[in-house]
Amino acid sequence: MALRPVLPRRARHEPRDYVIVTDTSRSMIGENYQRAVEVVTRVIREMDRNDRVRVLGCDASCRAA
Repeated sequence: MALRPVLPRRARHEPRDYVIVTDTSRSMIGENYQRAVEVVTRVIREMDRNDRVRVLGCDASCRAA
């Protein structure tokens, strides 16, 4: 399942910080993993270039990607 957030319009042009968490457990092999990568990539591309983002890959624990 992929959820695409509706990001609020900004009132001022200040950079925003985002954390994207994605499942990297064994159930995410093959097509499921590729789909997750595509969703994360698309969300990041649609952000303002001044926004900051951290991507976490999580299974039993999380690690920064």
